Amino acid sequence: MSKAANNLYDLDFSKGDLSLTASLLNSVLLSLGTWLRETSVGKAVIDPVMGGWFGNALESQPVGSFLWKNVSGKLDQANLDDAVSKAKEALKWMVDDGVADSVNVTAEISATAENTANFTVTLVKPDKSEETFEFQANWEATK
Repeated sequence: MSKAANNLYDLDFSKGDLSLTASLLNSVLLSLGTWLRETSVGKAVIDPVMGGWFGNALESQPVGSFLWKNVSGKLDQANLDDAVSKAKEALKWMVDDGVADSVNVTAEISATAENTANFTVTLVKPDKSEETFEFQANWEATK
């Protein structure tokens, strides 16, 4: 994984695998970028082979987020606020497991890139040091 000139992280598959980092970046990427499986809609149970990471079948605390629900909707402030809530929920395990003392997520609609939101994730670690990561998310729907 490399940090590009614009301070965003790029995925590096040049060696045939995702590069690992010494930071908590991989944990944040997996938590936000892995689609958490919806297990039910109302009273109807969704086919268990649809969506989600297969490893969650073995986990007591699933990994992933519901951010996928937001990116297909309009990029407006209400949808972005909901996406921030979902991102915080996806990263909550880091506080629960003592990996971080706190997690803060903010987002704004990009002023320069159409249908794009800029996310900032700040983790306060148990030693009180901070790690901050910035991401861009492309929305599928138009305004």
